[in-house]
Amino acid sequence: MESRLFKNLWGGSMLEGSMTKPLGAISFVNAFLEILEQTETQGANLDYIVLATGSGSTQAGLMVGAQLVNPQTKVVGISVSEDKAKMEHCVETITEQTFKEFGAAPAKTSENVIIFDDYVKDGYGILNQETARALRLVAETEGICSTPFIRAERWLV
Repeated sequence: MESRLFKNLWGGSMLEGSMTKPLGAISFVNAFLEILEQTETQGANLDYIVLATGSGSTQAGLMVGAQLVNPQTKVVGISVSEDKAKMEHCVETITEQTFKEFGAAPAKTSENVIIFDDYVKDGYGILNQETARALRLVAETEGICSTPFIRAERWLV
């Protein structure tokens, strides 16, 4: 499957973050194949993949991989940067572009994009009281020192 999917695709970086060739997302199609293989090796079903989503490329690539080879797998993004509507649009756009690179027609993309934005709060890496409390608690109880960039308030959940 992998050789067929990646035939005629090239690697590298696009200038100024262009997604005209969504190379970042393409690499995560391959990552999906690896995750699926490891899951099947363990005799398990891959029902969901849950990840932090910021640019949308990782989620889009995993979604394309899922839709191409294991459509029952749902890819759930927890936004770290934008509200749900903006992230959905971003992931949909990158997903559609990635499908075009593979010469495949996407399933209805908007129905497959699952995003939660409950943890965005004041914005990525912005220190607020909840984040500071979480950082302090984990440092005092676990000896782990971190930064607000990892969305530390999630530790309080």
